[in-house]
Amino acid sequence: MAQLTGYKQIYTTDTLTVDSSQLNALGTRAVDPAGNEYVYLKGTASVVARDWVVYDEEFTATRLVANEVGPVAVAPTAIVADRFGWFQVEGVVQGNSDTVAADS
Repeated sequence: MAQLTGYKQIYTTDTLTVDSSQLNALGTRAVDPAGNEYVYLKGTASVVARDWVVYDEEFTATRLVANEVGPVAVAPTAIVADRFGWFQVEGVVQGNSDTVAADS
């Protein structure tokens, strides 16, 4: 449970919070005190804690499956469809994993 401070320390939220309505601009990035970076995204169906997701230019997450292309992030908690939250994009993170191939 990290507290976000943002680049200008304007965000003070728990990364495990799931928002039922959009509270920040999609694509907003923030950094916690440990230097881990997060992006604010719209969730997707069937996401559980530590799932890898890929997100699109509209900042909507999709569970990472074979042949997905795009930037990736890890869900710190279940952020399902029609919900919003912070997904980790940089730093030390525990993620659920199947086989991961190089250059994929």
